Amino acid sequence: MNEPSSAPRRRIRSSAQVRRRKLVDAGIQCLQRGGIEGFTIEKIAQTAEVSGGLISYYFDGRDGLLLAIYERLLDGLARL
Repeated sequence: MNEPSSAPRRRIRSSAQVRRRKLVDAGIQCLQRGGIEGFTIEKIAQTAEVSGGLISYYFDGRDGLLLAIYERLLDGLARL
């Protein structure tokens, strides 16, 4: 019989680049679902499964994340 381990689960740390990409992906999803009204720190953090403080840490807030999203979209258009 397998019993649940009492040892705490270890979190896997990801690189800053991976976290930034994950936040940008989550921001895009929130924009697609709810427009600018759905683009809140809380919804983005929930979608990315991170704390809201990471958005401020990596992007200086919602506006910085929005700028990163625009940059990604423009990069994608430039490759066409």
